[in-house]
Amino acid sequence: MFYQLHFGGSVIKSDIFILWPISIDFRAAIPMMLRHINKMAEADKLEAAVAAVIAEGKDVTYDMKPDRNDPTAVGTSQMADAIIEKMK
Repeated sequence: MFYQLHFGGSVIKSDIFILWPISIDFRAAIPMMLRHINKMAEADKLEAAVAAVIAEGKDVTYDMKPDRNDPTAVGTSQMADAIIEKMK
């Protein structure tokens, strides 16, 4: 019911995951699931944290940078950590 419809995968470069279909996972499927189980505040908090990290543009993967060769791009774990920090 809340399955993400993403047929690609994370790109692995030097053992670091560098691409994440965050718009599907954290901006759609997970908040939808949380709302389904009546966790409205948690869904809103997650969406706000994701939006804040993306808007800040600091701790995002290369696919979310204006220049895909930007050396400041982080891996997926670091982006997830930034989202978690925003949720605290």
